[in-house]
Amino acid sequence: MKLGIAVVAIEPAATNYPSSLTVQVLLQLSVGMAVSGIMLRKLEF
Repeated sequence: MKLGIAVVAIEPAATNYPSSLTVQVLLQLSVGMAVSGIMLRKLEF
């Protein structure tokens, strides 16, 4: 769910930023955080 929200939040920003590199970095960060969050939850239980 969080990942979908992050993508929706970044997509409008993509039109404002001239450089797609910034958007790619933000997208990778959000994906990495979501994946690490899921991994931590699996390790806890």
